[in-house]
Amino acid sequence: MLATLLSTGGNITSIILWLPQAKQTWKYRHNKQALAGLSYQTIVIGILNTLFWGANGLATHNLGLAFGTVFILPTTLLTLLLKYRADNQKQERYYE
Repeated sequence: MLATLLSTGGNITSIILWLPQAKQTWKYRHNKQALAGLSYQTIVIGILNTLFWGANGLATHNLGLAFGTVFILPTTLLTLLLKYRADNQKQERYYE
């Protein structure tokens, strides 16, 4: 029971930490310069981290570990997509 409460608390704080990043990425999704500080490597590590913790939660039947994946993974994947689109926006327009 304590492990579930601790892992749930950890996931809630991870979600809270990710919210400002997701909000800024969405707000500036068409602005390559504004998203220049985002690192692809950090986003990918965030995706892997979420997948590992989610898999661990499922494997150990600890839903507190797994539930954060429901929010963090789609948000992180969206951040990756928006950064990629912003970075390649001028190139796409150049070829049109």
